[in-house]
Amino acid sequence: WKPYTDFIPKPASSIRWSDHEVSELQSDTMKSKIRDRQKYIRSVYDILMVHLIKHYPEMYSKENNTYESFVASAVTTWSRTYDTTPSTGSPKEHGLVPLADLINHRPGIPRNHWKMKRETTNKCDKNEPLSFEFYAPQEKSENEQIYITYSDTRATTNWLIWGGFVPLDYYFGDFITLKIFDKNEIFPEEKDKLTWVGIDGHIPEEFLQYYISLKYSTNSELNDNEMWKNGLISLKNSIEKFEKSLPTTLEDDLYELEHNSQDKIGFTRFEALSFRSRFKKIIQRMKNNLVFRANAEYPKNKKNWENNEEKSIVALFQPDNKDWKESSRLHSAMITVRVINPRDDSS
Repeated sequence: WKPYTDFIPKPASSIRWSDHEVSELQSDTMKSKIRDRQKYIRSVYDILMVHLIKHYPEMYSKENNTYESFVASAVTTWSRTYDTTPSTGSPKEHGLVPLADLINHRPGIPRNHWKMKRETTNKCDKNEPLSFEFYAPQEKSENEQIYITYSDTRATTNWLIWGGFVPLDYYFGDFITLKIFDKNEIFPEEKDKLTWVGIDGHIPEEFLQYYISLKYSTNSELNDNEMWKNGLISLKNSIEKFEKSLPTTLEDDLYELEHNSQDKIGFTRFEALSFRSRFKKIIQRMKNNLVFRANAEYPKNKKNWENNEEKSIVALFQPDNKDWKESSRLHSAMITVRVINPRDDSS
């Protein structure tokens, strides 16, 4: 196996990024996730090396088995292995499969593209795979590249941390969180109120009702229509204030992406630009969505406020999988947009 393992390139996971490279994501949420994962890997390495050096000093040493080599091995396992678990209920197993790990990803490809043949005699472990057979998941012409899907329900944050890249045509897992906070801790019971926002930029009605109830918690001379319109614009302005605090604008990032190739600016820079421009697009759509709803005629049922143009964005990118949204949310958001509690008069 050594010639093969020596041939495997060092994985490009964000786990191996420098502090400066991580800061280029412009997301404290991602910075925290990456740092937590780095600390975890470091702690596992330190614990393992103490055990291995103590019991197998002739085989292991910190000089030969460095932390960097351990990280590379761990990330290779996360990003290049196949699930080789024998059957349902068996302990989870993953294996490196030469050549199969060279096949590139494309979303929406059928997943039934490989199977394993296992030994059924008593000559060896019956659960040991003997062969790995791959089937092209789609009809292909000669010299046409074959793709498989690594997953169609992974969050963008999950791709960047575990896979080391963000698929260019993969928008299903783009999520941000919108969170109300009290900068003066006046209302601590309300500071953790948050909601999820996806690629359409549509903020759930329940969150808007809560935000507006905070803004107009005391007696107001405004009627319902005025409170809703003013409340939505207030939230839009607060989101815009957060947006302006970011080091670069969406236009800056898109310009650099448009005028530079990955080879020219480097892999990590290109991935950082791709990542941060995508969550900035969600922020832009949130603002547009709020303006649209604020300008709409106030209906008796506020839940009827919908933007058909924004809905078409979801229909365009949403995969045929009912679980994709919840699965992506489990891995959290690309960034947390913090807006000041409207009850904080000093804001």
